[in-house]
Amino acid sequence: SCTTNGSRAPEAATRYGNSRWNWSIALAPLPEATRHLFRMTALRLRAEPLSIRRIDASSVGGFVEFGPRTTVSPAWIVTQLRNAPTTYRLDRQQKFRFSAPLEAAEARFAFVETMIGEMLAHQEQPVAATPAPRVRAEGQRAS
Repeated sequence: SCTTNGSRAPEAATRYGNSRWNWSIALAPLPEATRHLFRMTALRLRAEPLSIRRIDASSVGGFVEFGPRTTVSPAWIVTQLRNAPTTYRLDRQQKFRFSAPLEAAEARFAFVETMIGEMLAHQEQPVAATPAPRVRAEGQRAS
């Protein structure tokens, strides 16, 4: 049986020997590490259409590692490299590095979220794989 709001918490509390349910624990805000984990997961999901393999940020900068079929516009990357050469650089055509003072976790999240948003705004459509040409064996009729 559920309470009027659909919760089984009081029933579970009684079942496990607690006569009083501690609502302050049940309704407490999540720990900071848990909030960061949820925020990182949301960021990864948001960046998924870009075919980004890895995102890493620290107090002095970080990088975005592109997958083999990234949809981030090369023109956007070149523009960033030209406009802010002290902030951005490209390593091995797959790692887009950034340098910035990002001491606070909030500053790191804001920087990366803004950058991913710009990448999404300048996203190219993925190139469709062209089917391999059909090869006929000798003596085979064309269909």
